[in-house]
Formats: sequence, C-alpha cells, structure tokens
Amino acid sequence: MNFIFFGAPNFASVILEKLIKCGFMPIAVVTNPDRPVGRKQVTMPSPVKFLISNLQFTIKERIEVLQPEKLDNDFIQKLKSIDSEFAILAAYGKIIPKEIIDLFPKGIIV
Repeated sequence: MNFIFFGAPNFASVILEKLIKCGFMPIAVVTNPDRPVGRKQVTMPSPVKFLISNLQFTIKERIEVLQPEKLDNDFIQKLKSIDSEFAILAAYGKIIPKEIIDLFPKGIIV
C-alpha cells in the first residue's frame, strides 16, 4: 500500500505517528519548508519533518521528505515519479490543485 502523507503542524504529526505505529508507512511526506520561528528567528522544521527525522534510521531512509514552496509543475512532476496509490492529508496549509488530486488513482483521504 503506497501512499503519500501531506501535513505540517502538530496535529498532522500525531496522525502520522499513529499511522507509522500501526504499520502504515508512507513512501513520501509532503510538508512545509523549514521556517524561522520565535523572537530569535531560529529556522525550525515542521513537526511532521521533525517526527520523520527522529525515527529509526532504517525507517526514515525509506520515507522521502518533500518541502515545496509552491505546488507548481516541477513539484507535480516529482509526485508523478513517486508511484503512490492514494494520499492522506492532515492539516496541510496549502490548497491542493486538481492536477495533484488527479495523480492518485484511489483518491485523497482528508
């Protein structure tokens, strides 16, 4: 079962963590780019990327992390190269264009 997970905040990381613990491993994760946070503007990863980076090495090397600034044609081509049946979307902060939705034969679970 090949799927891609879309999400960024803590809410999404909790869902992704539960999926992984139940044996549902995404082949890729789409999350927001690292951003400056706080008064000192320290660049931090999204909670979803942080979760992936803290997994066991044998697990995290199988999950590709994608952090597009825009969901443009280059990103769509990248998604086409990843053979996934469906996607799971949890609190991803961007509107998913129809071209991306149509990439998944079994649809997107929201």
